[in-house]
Amino acid sequence: MHYANGREAKIGDKVVGVDLNGAPIAGTVVETYPETDRCNLILVPATAPTYTTTASCCMHVTDAIPRPTAEAPFVPEDAD
Repeated sequence: MHYANGREAKIGDKVVGVDLNGAPIAGTVVETYPETDRCNLILVPATAPTYTTTASCCMHVTDAIPRPTAEAPFVPEDAD
């Protein structure tokens, strides 16, 4: 069972995605049902009792949030 980007879904993962109605969700995976293609994750979210969703509609939170890049520090132009 894998998330939308191919990463394996595991209990304890923090994920973001959409529920079956398309509403955004975020939570921690507490149960998995790999024998089914739909409604195969149980999440404990921060804002609601529980969610049932599908792994292929989600991403692990570290894959969904852009990582900082090494860029040169901002140096403002001289105002003169």
